[in-house]
Amino acid sequence: MKKRILAFCLSLICLLSLVACGKEDEEKGGKKSAFTPLFRFVVAEGRGRETRLISLPDSAGFFYLHPNPDGAFTGGFVSPERSVAAEGFVTLENADFCTISESERDRATLVSPDGVTHLLLKEGGAETRAFGDVKADFSHGLYFDELTLLGVTDSLLVLCPVDLSQTYVLAQKERLPDFAAPLAVTHTKTRIWYARGTAGDYSGISFFEYGKNVPLGSENFPFHDYEAIGQNAILFTRNLPDGGAMYLYRNLETDEVFSLTVDQPFNAVTCDPAGTTLCGTLAGASDGSVEIYDLQSGKKRGSYSSGAGVPADSLAISADAETLLFSMSMGGDAVLATLDLTQY
Repeated sequence: MKKRILAFCLSLICLLSLVACGKEDEEKGGKKSAFTPLFRFVVAEGRGRETRLISLPDSAGFFYLHPNPDGAFTGGFVSPERSVAAEGFVTLENADFCTISESERDRATLVSPDGVTHLLLKEGGAETRAFGDVKADFSHGLYFDELTLLGVTDSLLVLCPVDLSQTYVLAQKERLPDFAAPLAVTHTKTRIWYARGTAGDYSGISFFEYGKNVPLGSENFPFHDYEAIGQNAILFTRNLPDGGAMYLYRNLETDEVFSLTVDQPFNAVTCDPAGTTLCGTLAGASDGSVEIYDLQSGKKRGSYSSGAGVPADSLAISADAETLLFSMSMGGDAVLATLDLTQY
Protein backbone atom coordinates (compact mmCIF):
# COMPACT_ATOMS: atom_id res chain seq x y z
CA MET A 1 0.00 0.00 0.00
CA LYS A 2 2.83 2.41 0.89
CA LYS A 3 4.44 1.80 -2.51
CA ARG A 4 1.17 2.61 -4.26
CA ILE A 5 0.76 5.84 -2.27
CA LEU A 6 4.36 6.80 -3.06
CA ALA A 7 3.83 6.13 -6.78
CA PHE A 8 0.67 8.24 -6.76
CA CYS A 9 2.49 11.10 -4.99
CA LEU A 10 5.34 11.02 -7.50
CA SER A 11 2.87 11.11 -10.34
CA LEU A 12 1.02 14.02 -8.75
CA ILE A 13 4.28 15.89 -8.21
CA CYS A 14 5.18 15.31 -11.85
CA LEU A 15 1.86 16.67 -13.07
CA LEU A 16 1.93 19.64 -10.72
CA SER A 17 5.48 20.42 -11.81
CA LEU A 18 4.42 20.48 -15.44
CA VAL A 19 1.47 22.75 -14.71
CA ALA A 20 3.52 25.02 -12.44
CA CYS A 21 6.24 25.29 -15.08
CA GLY A 22 3.59 26.27 -17.60
CA LYS A 23 2.10 28.91 -15.30
CA GLU A 24 5.52 30.42 -14.69
CA ASP A 25 6.15 30.57 -18.44
CA GLU A 26 2.76 32.23 -18.96
CA GLU A 27 3.55 34.89 -16.38
CA LYS A 28 6.77 35.59 -18.26
CA GLY A 29 4.98 35.84 -21.57
CA GLY A 30 5.73 32.21 -22.45
CA LYS A 31 3.68 29.47 -24.09
CA LYS A 32 1.73 27.92 -21.20
CA SER A 33 -1.50 27.64 -23.16
CA ALA A 34 0.32 25.69 -25.87
CA PHE A 35 0.74 22.71 -23.49
CA THR A 36 -2.21 20.40 -22.83
CA PRO A 37 -1.85 17.23 -20.71
CA LEU A 38 -4.19 14.50 -21.97
CA PHE A 39 -3.94 11.66 -19.46
CA ARG A 40 -1.59 9.78 -17.15
CA PHE A 41 -0.57 6.14 -17.58
CA VAL A 42 1.76 3.65 -15.89
CA VAL A 43 4.90 2.42 -17.63
CA ALA A 44 7.56 -0.12 -16.74
CA GLU A 45 9.89 1.48 -14.23
CA GLY A 46 12.53 3.55 -16.00
CA ARG A 47 11.31 2.57 -19.49
CA GLY A 48 9.06 5.50 -20.30
CA ARG A 49 11.33 6.60 -23.12
CA GLU A 50 10.34 3.44 -25.04
CA THR A 51 6.83 4.83 -25.58
CA ARG A 52 5.95 5.00 -29.29
CA LEU A 53 3.73 7.62 -30.93
CA ILE A 54 2.35 7.54 -34.49
CA SER A 55 0.29 10.14 -36.34
CA LEU A 56 -2.97 8.95 -37.95
CA PRO A 57 -4.09 11.78 -40.26
CA ASP A 58 -7.17 10.09 -41.74
CA SER A 59 -8.55 9.57 -38.24
CA ALA A 60 -7.44 13.02 -37.01
CA GLY A 61 -5.54 11.47 -34.13
CA PHE A 62 -2.61 9.47 -32.87
CA PHE A 63 -1.71 5.93 -31.82
CA TYR A 64 0.32 5.45 -28.64
CA LEU A 65 2.14 2.36 -27.38
CA HIS A 66 3.91 2.14 -24.02
CA PRO A 67 5.73 -0.56 -22.00
CA ASN A 68 3.75 -1.98 -19.08
CA PRO A 69 5.17 -2.98 -15.69
CA ASP A 70 4.65 -6.65 -16.69
CA GLY A 71 6.92 -6.26 -19.73
CA ALA A 72 4.24 -6.21 -22.44
CA PHE A 73 3.14 -3.12 -24.39
CA THR A 74 -0.25 -1.43 -24.36
CA GLY A 75 -1.58 0.64 -27.24
CA GLY A 76 -4.52 2.96 -27.75
CA PHE A 77 -5.92 5.82 -29.80
CA VAL A 78 -6.26 9.49 -28.92
CA SER A 79 -7.74 12.36 -30.93
CA PRO A 80 -7.61 15.78 -29.24
CA GLU A 81 -9.44 17.25 -32.23
CA ARG A 82 -12.37 14.83 -31.87
CA SER A 83 -12.20 14.53 -28.06
CA VAL A 84 -11.54 10.79 -28.29
CA ALA A 85 -9.18 9.08 -25.85
CA ALA A 86 -9.64 5.31 -25.96
CA GLU A 87 -8.30 3.27 -23.07
CA GLY A 88 -5.45 0.98 -24.04
CA PHE A 89 -7.05 -1.78 -26.10
CA VAL A 90 -4.03 -3.40 -27.80
CA THR A 91 -1.53 -5.65 -26.03
CA LEU A 92 1.75 -6.63 -27.70
CA GLU A 93 4.38 -8.90 -26.26
CA ASN A 94 7.09 -7.36 -28.44
CA ALA A 95 7.31 -3.85 -29.89
CA ASP A 96 10.81 -3.77 -31.34
CA PHE A 97 9.09 -2.28 -34.37
CA CYS A 98 5.57 -1.08 -35.09
CA THR A 99 4.01 0.66 -38.04
CA ILE A 100 0.43 1.52 -38.95
CA SER A 101 -1.52 2.00 -42.16
CA GLU A 102 -5.02 3.51 -42.18
CA SER A 103 -7.45 1.83 -44.57
CA GLU A 104 -10.18 4.35 -43.73
CA ARG A 105 -11.21 6.65 -40.89
CA ASP A 106 -10.92 4.80 -37.55
CA ARG A 107 -9.74 1.60 -39.26
CA ALA A 108 -6.06 0.71 -39.35
CA THR A 109 -3.57 -2.15 -39.57
CA LEU A 110 -0.69 -2.41 -37.11
CA VAL A 111 2.38 -4.49 -37.95
CA SER A 112 4.71 -5.56 -35.13
CA PRO A 113 6.79 -8.62 -34.19
CA ASP A 114 3.55 -10.11 -32.81
CA GLY A 115 2.04 -10.15 -36.33
CA VAL A 116 -0.67 -8.12 -38.04
CA THR A 117 -3.23 -6.41 -35.80
CA HIS A 118 -6.47 -5.02 -37.22
CA LEU A 119 -7.57 -1.97 -35.21
CA LEU A 120 -10.94 -0.35 -34.61
CA LEU A 121 -9.59 2.93 -33.32
CA LYS A 122 -12.62 4.81 -32.02
CA GLU A 123 -14.41 1.68 -30.79
CA GLY A 124 -11.27 0.36 -29.11
CA GLY A 125 -11.11 -3.08 -30.68
CA ALA A 126 -8.20 -5.17 -31.94
CA GLU A 127 -7.52 -8.60 -33.41
CA THR A 128 -4.00 -9.94 -33.97
CA ARG A 129 -2.87 -12.65 -36.36
CA ALA A 130 0.64 -14.06 -35.99
CA PHE A 131 2.90 -14.27 -39.05
CA GLY A 132 2.97 -18.04 -38.79
CA ASP A 133 4.59 -19.56 -41.89
CA VAL A 134 5.21 -16.19 -43.58
CA LYS A 135 9.01 -16.04 -43.74
CA ALA A 136 9.73 -12.36 -44.35
CA ASP A 137 11.09 -9.43 -42.38
CA PHE A 138 8.59 -6.56 -42.08
CA SER A 139 10.57 -4.56 -39.51
CA HIS A 140 11.25 -1.75 -41.98
CA GLY A 141 7.61 -0.85 -41.65
CA LEU A 142 6.79 -0.23 -45.29
CA TYR A 143 3.36 -0.72 -46.83
CA PHE A 144 3.16 -1.08 -50.61
CA ASP A 145 -0.43 0.11 -50.30
CA GLU A 146 -3.02 0.20 -47.50
CA LEU A 147 -3.58 -3.58 -47.61
CA THR A 148 -0.19 -4.90 -48.72
CA LEU A 149 3.09 -5.13 -46.82
CA LEU A 150 6.53 -4.88 -48.40
CA GLY A 151 8.90 -7.35 -46.77
CA VAL A 152 12.43 -8.65 -47.15
CA THR A 153 13.85 -12.17 -47.16
CA ASP A 154 17.48 -13.25 -47.49
CA SER A 155 17.35 -12.87 -51.26
CA LEU A 156 14.05 -11.20 -52.19
CA LEU A 157 11.77 -8.23 -51.77
CA VAL A 158 8.24 -9.60 -51.40
CA LEU A 159 4.67 -8.33 -51.20
CA CYS A 160 2.26 -9.81 -48.68
CA PRO A 161 -1.44 -8.97 -48.19
CA VAL A 162 -2.29 -8.01 -44.60
CA ASP A 163 -4.41 -11.16 -44.36
CA LEU A 164 -1.09 -13.07 -44.68
CA SER A 165 -2.64 -15.33 -47.30
CA GLN A 166 0.32 -15.43 -49.71
CA THR A 167 3.57 -13.74 -50.65
CA TYR A 168 4.55 -12.46 -54.08
CA VAL A 169 8.05 -11.73 -55.38
CA LEU A 170 8.70 -8.05 -56.08
CA ALA A 171 12.44 -8.04 -56.77
CA GLN A 172 15.70 -9.94 -56.31
CA LYS A 173 18.06 -8.20 -53.89
CA GLU A 174 21.19 -9.33 -55.76
CA ARG A 175 20.14 -7.14 -58.69
CA LEU A 176 19.95 -4.08 -56.42
CA PRO A 177 23.59 -3.23 -55.55
CA ASP A 178 24.27 -2.42 -51.87
CA PHE A 179 20.60 -2.87 -50.95
CA ALA A 180 20.07 -2.10 -47.25
CA ALA A 181 16.38 -1.39 -46.62
CA PRO A 182 13.20 -0.31 -48.43
CA LEU A 183 12.29 3.36 -47.90
CA ALA A 184 9.12 4.35 -49.74
CA VAL A 185 6.77 3.63 -52.63
CA THR A 186 5.92 6.65 -54.81
CA HIS A 187 4.68 7.72 -58.25
CA THR A 188 1.33 5.86 -58.03
CA LYS A 189 2.98 2.71 -56.69
CA THR A 190 5.40 2.31 -59.58
CA ARG A 191 8.64 3.54 -57.97
CA ILE A 192 10.24 1.69 -55.04
CA TRP A 193 12.99 3.51 -53.16
CA TYR A 194 15.63 1.85 -51.00
CA ALA A 195 18.63 2.77 -48.86
CA ARG A 196 22.11 1.58 -49.82
CA GLY A 197 24.99 0.60 -47.59
CA THR A 198 24.65 -0.86 -44.12
CA ALA A 199 22.43 0.02 -41.17
CA GLY A 200 23.83 3.02 -39.34
CA ASP A 201 26.24 3.84 -42.16
CA TYR A 202 24.20 4.36 -45.30
CA SER A 203 25.83 5.59 -48.50
CA GLY A 204 22.83 6.83 -50.48
CA ILE A 205 19.45 5.99 -51.98
CA SER A 206 18.24 4.38 -55.22
CA PHE A 207 14.98 3.37 -56.85
CA PHE A 208 13.64 0.81 -59.28
CA GLU A 209 10.24 0.60 -60.95
CA TYR A 210 7.60 -2.05 -60.44
CA GLY A 211 8.27 -4.92 -62.84
CA LYS A 212 11.85 -3.76 -63.54
CA ASN A 213 14.34 -5.35 -61.19
CA VAL A 214 17.24 -2.96 -61.86
CA PRO A 215 18.15 0.43 -60.34
CA LEU A 216 16.93 3.30 -62.52
CA GLY A 217 18.26 6.15 -60.41
CA SER A 218 20.74 6.67 -57.56
CA GLU A 219 21.92 9.48 -55.30
CA ASN A 220 25.04 9.33 -53.17
CA PHE A 221 25.02 11.01 -49.75
CA PRO A 222 25.94 9.60 -46.34
CA PHE A 223 23.38 9.32 -43.54
CA HIS A 224 23.10 7.33 -40.34
CA ASP A 225 19.37 7.03 -39.71
CA TYR A 226 16.05 7.83 -41.34
CA GLU A 227 12.34 8.13 -40.60
CA ALA A 228 9.42 7.83 -43.00
CA ILE A 229 7.33 11.01 -43.07
CA GLY A 230 3.83 10.56 -44.44
CA GLN A 231 3.56 8.56 -47.65
CA ASN A 232 6.26 10.15 -49.80
CA ALA A 233 8.93 11.82 -47.66
CA ILE A 234 11.93 10.72 -45.62
CA LEU A 235 13.72 12.59 -42.82
CA PHE A 236 17.39 11.61 -42.98
CA THR A 237 19.75 12.04 -40.02
CA ARG A 238 23.47 12.58 -40.51
CA ASN A 239 25.74 12.71 -37.46
CA LEU A 240 28.47 15.31 -37.92
CA PRO A 241 32.14 15.03 -36.87
CA ASP A 242 31.82 18.03 -34.51
CA GLY A 243 29.12 16.27 -32.47
CA GLY A 244 26.17 17.97 -34.12
CA ALA A 245 23.64 16.59 -36.57
CA MET A 246 22.08 17.48 -39.89
CA TYR A 247 18.45 16.63 -40.63
CA LEU A 248 17.53 16.41 -44.30
CA TYR A 249 13.89 16.33 -45.42
CA ARG A 250 13.40 14.87 -48.87
CA ASN A 251 10.05 14.42 -50.60
CA LEU A 252 10.63 11.52 -52.98
CA GLU A 253 7.54 12.38 -55.01
CA THR A 254 8.17 16.12 -55.59
CA ASP A 255 11.95 16.27 -54.99
CA GLU A 256 11.55 19.05 -52.40
CA VAL A 257 14.55 19.23 -50.06
CA PHE A 258 15.00 21.12 -46.77
CA SER A 259 17.75 20.75 -44.18
CA LEU A 260 18.56 21.80 -40.63
CA THR A 261 21.85 21.59 -38.73
CA VAL A 262 21.94 21.58 -34.92
CA ASP A 263 24.77 21.48 -32.37
CA GLN A 264 23.37 18.48 -30.49
CA PRO A 265 21.51 15.50 -32.00
CA PHE A 266 17.92 15.07 -30.89
CA ASN A 267 16.84 12.00 -28.96
CA ALA A 268 13.62 11.95 -30.98
CA VAL A 269 12.83 13.92 -34.11
CA THR A 270 10.01 14.24 -36.62
CA CYS A 271 8.45 16.69 -39.06
CA ASP A 272 5.16 17.11 -40.88
CA PRO A 273 4.60 15.59 -44.35
CA ALA A 274 5.03 18.96 -46.09
CA GLY A 275 8.38 19.61 -44.38
CA THR A 276 7.36 22.90 -42.75
CA THR A 277 7.93 22.17 -39.05
CA LEU A 278 10.57 20.01 -37.37
CA CYS A 279 10.37 19.05 -33.70
CA GLY A 280 13.02 17.30 -31.65
CA THR A 281 13.53 16.32 -28.01
CA LEU A 282 16.54 16.72 -25.77
CA ALA A 283 16.36 14.35 -22.81
CA GLY A 284 18.28 14.69 -19.56
CA ALA A 285 18.40 12.43 -16.53
CA SER A 286 15.17 13.78 -15.02
CA ASP A 287 13.85 16.38 -17.43
CA GLY A 288 14.11 17.54 -21.02
CA SER A 289 12.69 19.80 -23.69
CA VAL A 290 10.91 19.89 -27.03
CA GLU A 291 12.58 22.10 -29.65
CA ILE A 292 10.53 23.55 -32.51
CA TYR A 293 12.04 24.72 -35.83
CA ASP A 294 10.88 26.14 -39.12
CA LEU A 295 12.45 23.49 -41.32
CA GLN A 296 12.29 25.47 -44.55
CA SER A 297 14.12 28.52 -43.17
CA GLY A 298 16.19 26.67 -40.57
CA LYS A 299 15.13 29.14 -37.85
CA LYS A 300 14.22 28.08 -34.34
CA ARG A 301 10.62 28.95 -33.45
CA GLY A 302 10.67 28.06 -29.77
CA SER A 303 11.21 25.51 -27.02
CA TYR A 304 9.08 23.80 -24.39
CA SER A 305 10.81 22.69 -21.17
CA SER A 306 9.20 19.83 -19.31
CA GLY A 307 10.41 21.03 -15.90
CA ALA A 308 9.99 17.46 -14.63
CA GLY A 309 9.65 14.30 -16.68
CA VAL A 310 11.89 12.84 -19.39
CA PRO A 311 10.55 13.01 -22.98
CA ALA A 312 10.06 9.69 -24.77
CA ASP A 313 12.20 8.82 -27.78
CA SER A 314 9.23 9.26 -30.09
CA LEU A 315 7.14 12.16 -31.35
CA ALA A 316 4.08 12.45 -33.58
CA ILE A 317 2.94 15.53 -35.44
CA SER A 318 -0.41 16.18 -37.10
CA ALA A 319 -0.53 16.44 -40.90
CA ASP A 320 -1.31 20.17 -40.71
CA ALA A 321 1.74 20.75 -38.45
CA GLU A 322 -0.44 22.38 -35.79
CA THR A 323 -0.34 19.74 -33.02
CA LEU A 324 2.54 17.73 -31.56
CA LEU A 325 1.94 14.65 -29.41
CA PHE A 326 4.66 13.73 -26.93
CA SER A 327 5.10 11.78 -23.71
CA MET A 328 7.08 12.46 -20.53
CA SER A 329 7.85 10.00 -17.76
CA MET A 330 9.21 9.93 -14.22
CA GLY A 331 9.95 6.50 -12.83
CA GLY A 332 6.88 4.41 -13.53
CA ASP A 333 4.50 7.29 -14.25
CA ALA A 334 4.04 9.02 -17.59
CA VAL A 335 1.92 11.79 -19.06
CA LEU A 336 0.69 12.02 -22.65
CA ALA A 337 0.41 15.63 -23.81
CA THR A 338 0.11 17.91 -26.81
CA LEU A 339 1.75 21.17 -27.86
CA ASP A 340 -0.11 23.72 -29.93
CA LEU A 341 2.59 24.47 -32.49
CA THR A 342 0.73 27.47 -33.89
CA GLN A 343 1.81 29.39 -30.81
CA TYR A 344 5.51 29.04 -31.58
